[in-house]
Amino acid sequence: MRRIDQVHNFAVTMMSGDKTGHGFDHVQRVVNNARKILQSETANSELVLTATYLHDVFDDKLTDNPEKRKLETQHFLTSVGYSENEIKEIFHIIEHMSFSANLEHHYELSIEGQIVQDADRLDALGALGIARLFSFGGVHNYQMYDPTETQVSHTKAEYRKQRATINHYEERMNEMIKRFNTETGKQFAQHRFDVANEFVQRFKSEWNQKS
Repeated sequence: MRRIDQVHNFAVTMMSGDKTGHGFDHVQRVVNNARKILQSETANSELVLTATYLHDVFDDKLTDNPEKRKLETQHFLTSVGYSENEIKEIFHIIEHMSFSANLEHHYELSIEGQIVQDADRLDALGALGIARLFSFGGVHNYQMYDPTETQVSHTKAEYRKQRATINHYEERMNEMIKRFNTETGKQFAQHRFDVANEFVQRFKSEWNQKS
């Protein structure tokens, strides 16, 4: 069996169940996004897909013991033949790609990391991005919208603070659209941003009874 097929099976096992927008269905969409970007960008496709499959496995939003998950992932990658340098690069991508991690400091990623980052951010935009955020907000009993809120997140702690869903989404989409790396990612992102922006503006108009 190819290494990437083994990675796929490992990710299925680790990401099974409903993760409020971060289950394996999200992972598979991000993988598909990465494959589309790879058609136009030159990179090590196996490293891209491996990091993409594993990018949420030890996310601290999804597990109570991220260090244990990280160690399990390292042992797995070693067992299927990934070198120390490959594992180091995969972990560097995963640990430095998130939107919140880059609020205080912009991390320079390899082209492989840039593709993974773009692929993940695409799933946070558009109709699916909105649905995922409302799913998360519903589970955590967040308000839908607060027209008085003016917060702008400058740190990971501020970004993770409980907020109204639409406020959080609007801030994120307006900042995220500026941060795509690859030309291919930027092209895909613009359409999704337009869809999301139209929804947010219509939502606020209806909330304020203007339409």
